[in-house]
Amino acid sequence: MGLFRLSLALVSGNKITLVSFGPFSVGVRAQREGRNPRTGEKIKIPASKVLKFKTGKTLVKKVK
Repeated sequence: MGLFRLSLALVSGNKITLVSFGPFSVGVRAQREGRNPRTGEKIKIPASKVLKFKTGKTLVKKVK
């Protein structure tokens, strides 16, 4: 049930912070131009949403 609520909050555009772990947020990537590696043809990559995570200081200290 907890992960479901977290995912709903992220879908709604809210930022979630798990103390001693780090914050999760949703970012937006703008539309951009890319290339098909096989043919070299230019293609448009549509805008998309991405999940962002920043490691908290406590977690970094524990891993080191």
